Amino acid sequence: MEQQDEQESGKEHSERVYWSELKSTVTLMIRSSSVPGTLELDFFRYMNRDMGSIRISFEEGAFTLTTGYMQKEFSLDKRASEDWDDECMHYLMGNGIAVTVL
Repeated sequence: MEQQDEQESGKEHSERVYWSELKSTVTLMIRSSSVPGTLELDFFRYMNRDMGSIRISFEEGAFTLTTGYMQKEFSLDKRASEDWDDECMHYLMGNGIAVTVL
């Protein structure tokens, strides 16, 4: 229910598209007989006043996943960014996705 409330309140922002709205389209693209040449997906997660992001790129037959973290206020403490990267890595490995850290 909380996620639905967040989605409903965010619909006034036209630049935001939620995964629930894109899932069927992306699934169709992935399962179609013609593989796209390139594809970029950006996902954002707002945590308090900070934002974690994941960018998934497909180019030249390879996927690249890049994580990012932006703090609302400047701080030299990078623990939150490191925690976000660890959480993303844990999620990928926990779902059987092979990961190579560059």
